[in-house]
Amino acid sequence: EVAYERRGRASGLFELTWSGSLLIGVPAAGVLIDQFGWRSAFIATGLLTSVFVAITAREGTQEIEAPSSTTRYDPAPFRWNRNAVATVGGPVLLIASAQFLFFGHGTWLEETYGFSATSIGLAVVGVALAEGIASYGSARFADPMGKRNAVIAGTVVMCAAMLPLLISSPALWLGLASLIVTFAGFEFGIVSTVALVAELSETHRGRVIGWSVGGRTVARALVALSAGWLDERFSFEVLVWCALGFGLGAAGLMMFVREPGDA
Repeated sequence: EVAYERRGRASGLFELTWSGSLLIGVPAAGVLIDQFGWRSAFIATGLLTSVFVAITAREGTQEIEAPSSTTRYDPAPFRWNRNAVATVGGPVLLIASAQFLFFGHGTWLEETYGFSATSIGLAVVGVALAEGIASYGSARFADPMGKRNAVIAGTVVMCAAMLPLLISSPALWLGLASLIVTFAGFEFGIVSTVALVAELSETHRGRVIGWSVGGRTVARALVALSAGWLDERFSFEVLVWCALGFGLGAAGLMMFVREPGDA
């Protein structure tokens, strides 16, 4: 619905819903877990989801008028090339990188600083605020910077910010600042990939987006399976090294991406 030149702004504003859900949901879940046990957070989420599903079903959906365009679906198979692999694969590696930290940072805060579930929830408020700013930053700067450059910039910031986490017990302010800036860099980068992936093929948008989302889902699942084992047998620092490796791989792969209009 939005021209590619302005799509970074549209996707960035849309992705503000992610940080918004963190701002409200995670602190509330922390309080529920502390007061009523871990099951209460899932019960509350399930009930709220059921309510919104009912509201959505009642309201129905409005027909969106398609923009005037001569682009039509092309039944020919989608052709994978270096640009396609880089455009789809870079965000997959970026998601994998962040997932190592998503998986382990709550336990790390608990073991390193003695945080309770409520304290962890409140700490995530800072992360959510940073991610909200990063999403808005992507909406503001991804278009003029270029989507590929914005992804690379966010990934580099993420990798640099996670370096203090390799210290066994950093000062509290340093540990929290490192987490906040790390997730902000990730959010800026991953939000900037949305417009990029959607423009990889005008005639196979659904297929390309499906491959991208599917790849990211597989990455989350594989990291979730391995991160717990690594954290239990080694340490959180090993998760940080894994995150750093995948993040640098994502930045390197994004260097091969060519945006529409590139020579």
